[in-house]
Amino acid sequence: MSPQIRLIQNNDTLMSEKIRSSIVNTIPLWKSQMVLGLSMYHSEEAMKAQREVTDVTNKLLESNAKKLHQGSVNVAKESERGIVDIETLKKTNLELIATLDEVRKISSSRSCLK
Repeated sequence: MSPQIRLIQNNDTLMSEKIRSSIVNTIPLWKSQMVLGLSMYHSEEAMKAQREVTDVTNKLLESNAKKLHQGSVNVAKESERGIVDIETLKKTNLELIATLDEVRKISSSRSCLK
């Protein structure tokens, strides 16, 4: 019976050492691998966020460049335009001439009556 008990004790000792080795070596390895995995996940998330910031910045710059171009062209066109359009001056002059003609007719018809 004694050799059997020694064999069991020896097996228990071996298993205890194996468990102790796992606690000392394997669990810290798991912890470091988990930290590494989390770090990689955070890096990927930061990279995605930075990519989105860059994309939005590029779109904003392109949009503002187009708006600046169109605004500058519109300002240049408007600055070249006269204060009063030629068509407005023509209409105004025609109306003024018609008014003067009517006033002259009225005046000459009044002179005839006196």
